[in-house]
Amino acid sequence: MNPVRWNIVLVEDHDPDVFLIREALASHRLECEITHFRDSEEAVKRLCNGEPEQLIAVPDLILLDLNMPRIPGIEVLKCIRETERLADVPVAILTSSHSPVDRREAAMAGATTYIRKQPVLDEFLETVGATVSRLLTANGTGKNSTEDPAEPHS
Repeated sequence: MNPVRWNIVLVEDHDPDVFLIREALASHRLECEITHFRDSEEAVKRLCNGEPEQLIAVPDLILLDLNMPRIPGIEVLKCIRETERLADVPVAILTSSHSPVDRREAAMAGATTYIRKQPVLDEFLETVGATVSRLLTANGTGKNSTEDPAEPHS
């Protein structure tokens, strides 16, 4: 039996974090096809409002850095939630922010969960890998997760 291969969109401009996120997924044996956007403007175009032939397939999960240049992550999240075809896709906010205001704003905009990027490598790998695994395997698709988006994962 072949393992499930998940489609994940990663919106992250910091290459070392992209590498670590890929490592976290691999360490949890998650078979993933990752579509990576370093530019939030390009992500919005390809996810939400581009021409039909420019839009990418609906992913199983979106990992979204909160602190993106050009279009802030919270604005990307709002666009995702306003796009009918993406309305049920789980979105995990990735951030180093400890701000309760950021956490609350992400929850109000429709984030499925809020993942703080841990400064210790092993904690980063475990937090990201375990959270993504839970989101993807909830109900077999990752959709309708019961994660509390207001609670940070540490």
